[in-house]
Amino acid sequence: MIFWISHGTPVHKGLYTSAFYETPSFLAFVTIVPTFSIFLVRVETSFYRAYRTYHSKVVAKYPLKEVLREKANMESSLKLSFYRLLIYQGTISAITIIFSPNIIQYLNM
Repeated sequence: MIFWISHGTPVHKGLYTSAFYETPSFLAFVTIVPTFSIFLVRVETSFYRAYRTYHSKVVAKYPLKEVLREKANMESSLKLSFYRLLIYQGTISAITIIFSPNIIQYLNM
């Protein structure tokens, strides 16, 4: 609200716009979209498969050793998925930082 009121341009009664705030925020959100899509497709599907196997073995009263093995598989799936997310988002962030002067110049910021 501080940006809108101090640097903003009134659009309508009580509504302000501030390119100084909104453009960088939009660009930050855009850099997150690929990672969110990867999260929804990869993490949730791979985790769901591991969880479904774990849950079915718990419900079917498999031996504790097998249940713990499926728990370890579930944890391994999550760790691998989060590692991939860090790699993807890190790459996207690094590319954005490297090309930020070009982006700023292109957008006349």
